[in-house]
Amino acid sequence: MISKKGNIIFPFLAELKPNIQTYRSKYAAEFIWLAVGQFLTLLLSFISIKYLTSIGPKDYGLFVLLTSLTSLASSIYFNPFEQSYVRYLFENSSADDQQKMFLRKFLSGIARSVGLTFMLFLCIAAFSHFSSIGKNYVSVAAIVVIVLPLANQPITGMLNALRLRKTVAMIQVTEKAIQVMLFIFISKFVTLTLSLVFQTIGLVFLTSLLLRLYFIRKYCVGIQTPHNARSQLLAPTLPQQLFHFMLPFIIWGIFGGLQMNGERWIVESIMTTSEVGRYGLAFSLISSTAVVSNTIVSQFFLPFIYKAFSSKEESRQQEGKKLIAIYRWSIIVIFVGFACLFGFLGDDVIRLVSTKDFSVGGMFMFMLTLGIGFYYIAQVETTIGLSLCKTNIYLVPKIIASLSSILLYFLGCSFGKLNGIALAVLCVNVGYLYWITVVNKKLLAEHHELSRNEIVSNESPLIM
Repeated sequence: MISKKGNIIFPFLAELKPNIQTYRSKYAAEFIWLAVGQFLTLLLSFISIKYLTSIGPKDYGLFVLLTSLTSLASSIYFNPFEQSYVRYLFENSSADDQQKMFLRKFLSGIARSVGLTFMLFLCIAAFSHFSSIGKNYVSVAAIVVIVLPLANQPITGMLNALRLRKTVAMIQVTEKAIQVMLFIFISKFVTLTLSLVFQTIGLVFLTSLLLRLYFIRKYCVGIQTPHNARSQLLAPTLPQQLFHFMLPFIIWGIFGGLQMNGERWIVESIMTTSEVGRYGLAFSLISSTAVVSNTIVSQFFLPFIYKAFSSKEESRQQEGKKLIAIYRWSIIVIFVGFACLFGFLGDDVIRLVSTKDFSVGGMFMFMLTLGIGFYYIAQVETTIGLSLCKTNIYLVPKIIASLSSILLYFLGCSFGKLNGIALAVLCVNVGYLYWITVVNKKLLAEHHELSRNEIVSNESPLIM
């Protein structure tokens, strides 16, 4: 007998009663691989941070500013690209050859996008070297560190969608382990500098990209369909479907990138680069703990949620909604827990992984963790619209939150320094979450009414 709870957590187990124990073990194993991989990555990240921050608050602040461009580019294009392909993977996997063609299209899109992004940043770097802007630290190595994660992230997302949890865990742990070993080796002979940090991390990112491509390759080769019939494997309307799904995400990403990264540049303009370094380390600790935990839960639940909503059956969509509820409460517990932990022990953790020069205070850590948490809780709520392919409904909340964030970040930093920034992050994301909740309430009411009308229409007798 399958419990109701088991059906909610693993909604596809109801179809698999003869092999219930086997499949329950399989899903548990997937989650364990995700958790173990992220936990080992977390431990290695703490060691890596120790070496990264050894270059000092000022140079680490420059590192934080430059790598924030990765997050901005990801928000604007590469995350929407990943989300669209992951969303439509299940609808283009009815046959083995169809899935392979779909993934080939996915990889070719990444190659073109990353190539163009690299050329764009190369032009910016060339311009900076002929001007007074950033000529001391914008380099080819820095560009590699900025650009390569833009390829690694969507491929990791697709590997997770294909439920290759063990592979993803191995790649992530290997990447961090190589980075730590290189830092240890280099530090034995020379003092780490910002330039050496970029060169080392660039080499690591290149290695991890090759690993990802190696593991995903077998899902893209060996198509049996004749060449003249391959165009029929994917629907002619697929590019339009992907574009329409991505477009609101791209607009959303422009403003979301400002909302999640703009505060660092405001701190740089009002305070000092060293303060950016202190803020960046605090943010990195939150990212390495609470955000990583969010990633584990997200990567586990999203494929199941999207697959449930890909079905036309109302019962399967209801299971998807129950999964979103569990997903939501998991993220709430994670961020509230880490906010309390950092509130009491924030500076102790900072001194453990770095030096007292990076101390920021427990109240700052508490408010910043909660602020970031409210953002990710809001992202969970947007899963409802994404699952129903209603990505445009969140544009207005995102735009308003982003524009208001710039003003609040500026006021917070001007009057409250780092604590003011943390309070501004908290206020912006509380408002953002509230607005997303209001939008979802309206969306679900409309969806419920539409579903009820379809049921009534199907049950109505034919009038002769």
